[in-house]
Amino acid sequence: NALERAVLLCEEEWIPPALLPNQTPGPIQDEVIARILDAGTTLEALEQRLLEKALELHGNQSRAARALGLTRRVFQYRVKKLPSQRT
Repeated sequence: NALERAVLLCEEEWIPPALLPNQTPGPIQDEVIARILDAGTTLEALEQRLLEKALELHGNQSRAARALGLTRRVFQYRVKKLPSQRT
């Protein structure tokens, strides 16, 4: 039912997460977001950590991408655009 509803409401080629159930932040997520902002974490640093952690937890790029709601190509693009870790 949820997928059928999302397909009917969606005007895009891809269904945005907002049209899927359980995708809106709850009180716990809001608290985490507030802490991240209070700590001065940049969006770039947060994205980098999310990508790294997803890869660590899921073992390969395809599963990590799926866990983040991305395609493998988008996941690879985002990893590639991050600043190099080499010094």
